[in-house]
Order: sequence, then C-alpha cells, then structure tokens
Amino acid sequence: MTSQWLLAVFGGALLFRIRGGLGGRKLGTDTTEARAIFALGMGLTGWWLGRDSWLLLLLSAWFLSCLPGWFGALGLGHDGTSWAADAGWLLLRGLMWAAAPALVLWWCGFSPWPLIAAGALCPLAYEVGYRIPLKITGLTQGPEIGEAIFGALLGAGMAWGILA
Repeated sequence: MTSQWLLAVFGGALLFRIRGGLGGRKLGTDTTEARAIFALGMGLTGWWLGRDSWLLLLLSAWFLSCLPGWFGALGLGHDGTSWAADAGWLLLRGLMWAAAPALVLWWCGFSPWPLIAAGALCPLAYEVGYRIPLKITGLTQGPEIGEAIFGALLGAGMAWGILA
C-alpha cells in the first residue's frame, strides 16, 4: 500500500514536470508528446491503483486536462502582476486540471473529492515553489518546483480517491 502511494506522489511530480518545462525544453519533446506522456503515466497509475478497467478513461481525462492554458498566471505576482489575480487564475486552472479525472473517478465509484481538493491547492503549490531556493537543473526555484509540488498533489489526490 505504501508503494502505491509513493508511486502516485512521486510519479505525479515527475510526470507533471515532464508535461511542463522539463519535457519540451530539456528532453526535446514537443508539447503534445509531453502531454501524452503525462496522461499515459497518470492514467495507467490510476488504473493500477484501482484495478478497474473503466479507470482507463483516465488516459483521456488527464490529456484533456492538459489542454487549457495557464491564463498568464504562473508568475504569481513575482513578475509584476497582481498576486491575488494570479492566485485566482491558478485556483481556476487547478480545478480545471482536476475536473475531468475527478469525473472519471466519480463515475467509476471512487471519491473525486481528494483530487478536487488537490486541484484547489494549485496556487499554494506554485507559491511554495517560489519560496524553495533550489538550483538543481530542471528543478529550480519558481514554477519548476511548483510544477513538481502540484503534480505530487494531483497524484496524491488521485491515489487517495481510489484507495481510501
């Protein structure tokens, strides 16, 4: 059971970084390929956690969640924009990330609420990312760490909804 949680949390963090800047700029994939890698990894993780063939719908749901933009809010006030406005847009975007996969969880008889809660934590994840002073290549202070934290939250929310 612990290994399932760890896979979901750390897998979510890594996959969300691949879907973000790590995939396109560092690994040489294009945006669509990076989104497909994210959706494949998260969808198969959800299926593995729940062992329900209907959970394979998560493959499409996670890909659909990748499609909307970020409303120019990733700076979260650190780039001269309004922190409150950016946080509001990130809250909306976080809920959009969680909506389609949460609907699949609900339809399959699992709880969607932990995943929705994880989506609502998007502004917090990115703000914490700005406050951790890492300088590791591919994981530096700001949106890169925020992506990893938010991906971990999405993985944890999905796992909690399926396993709890």
